[in-house]
Amino acid sequence: MRLIQGDPAFACLRSRCLTQALHHIDKAGAVVPAKALVKFRPRPRKPSLAFASPVCDSLHRTADCLELEMADSSAKTPWHLWLVGTVAVLFNAIGVFDFVMNQVQGADYLVSAGMTPEQVAHYRQMPGWMMVVWAVGVFGAFLASVLLLLRRQPAFPVFVLSLAAFLVSLLYSYVLTNGGALMGLQGAVTSAVIAGLLVLFSVYARSMSLRGILR
Repeated sequence: MRLIQGDPAFACLRSRCLTQALHHIDKAGAVVPAKALVKFRPRPRKPSLAFASPVCDSLHRTADCLELEMADSSAKTPWHLWLVGTVAVLFNAIGVFDFVMNQVQGADYLVSAGMTPEQVAHYRQMPGWMMVVWAVGVFGAFLASVLLLLRRQPAFPVFVLSLAAFLVSLLYSYVLTNGGALMGLQGAVTSAVIAGLLVLFSVYARSMSLRGILR
């Protein structure tokens, strides 16, 4: 068959046709770049610590992250917190012991502590609401001391609650009754020391909370 110029088949023959053109492509030259693209394809990068949350996201915490966080937290804890916390626990444990023994042994314990019959009668005649105030004061102070050692923020409000309860007990003894006169100078000095320490513990807990030591 003779092809005539202008026929589409003629143009195809003249240009060696698309199929022939593809046939004459150097296969090695076409495959090598493809392999090179696969070889040098960038690998997915692991998340950088620069983009991680500074406090370690709760869903992606690792053992190393927790260890670093604990070490950093311990490094920020001042030495005087352990001293103040220990003193507070020991001091307020005395108040808890005094309250418990008063409830368990009653007048016998108060007499063994050196109280006069009038002083014993004053304690034994306390109304129920005053016993609740007393319990809140001593147990609250002890709990706040433990929270301070554990570096917990509730230590401050619990100390304040304990101080408020103690002030109510002073109001009862020195205003509503004659307990202040019965307890004498020794009772006044003891009350002043307790109130002063509770204020200091409260201020200290507040300071540690503002500095971020208490969590």
